Amino acid sequence: MGSRQRRWFITGISTGFGRRMAQMLVGEGDPVIGTVRRRADQIAELEAGGIAALLMDVNDQAQVDAAVEAARERMGGVDVLVNNAGYGLGGAVEALSLDEIRAVMETNFFGAVRVTRAFLPILREHGGSIVNISSMAGQIGFAGMGAYSASKFALEGLSEALSEELAPFGVKVLIIEPGAFRTDYSGRSMQTAERSIDAYAEHQAGMIKKMIKD
Repeated sequence: MGSRQRRWFITGISTGFGRRMAQMLVGEGDPVIGTVRRRADQIAELEAGGIAALLMDVNDQAQVDAAVEAARERMGGVDVLVNNAGYGLGGAVEALSLDEIRAVMETNFFGAVRVTRAFLPILREHGGSIVNISSMAGQIGFAGMGAYSASKFALEGLSEALSEELAPFGVKVLIIEPGAFRTDYSGRSMQTAERSIDAYAEHQAGMIKKMIKD
């Protein structure tokens, strides 16, 4: 792509890595469209800072399809897709319900798959990059983070396969695996099992939320 501007589409720019990334890129002169999931009031705030924002839930196919069209209309396409939207889920595997486990898989894995698939026709046209925000937990499973790790392990396996599938089209796939950073991850972006099991109370699986906050 040389030194020309890159057109970025970033999911989950309400807080944390997504927001900081969008701010840095806009500061460097690159056009950015980012997504927020719920709060429409955030859009005006972001756009005041030069960041185009859309209301989009990665689990809503209609909203994802509309975002692809918005990217075409506003920027003429996308050079870099960043799958950043996601959340943490803490708790012992025994304590988590299947619904809780399915929900984190739906957002962290299937949500990224949904968005990626929607943007692939654009990226195959001229090449580009897909950046998937994974985690240290995408490499190592930790007590109390089993379901979250599973979602990131799945994302990493898919990313490795995609990198081979898309290489002939000049599309690169990158995985970023952060460790502990002071983002909103331990706050609004972190959920824990609704059920607690006393047997785990004094062990890491039962104390994971406090450990992450600390």
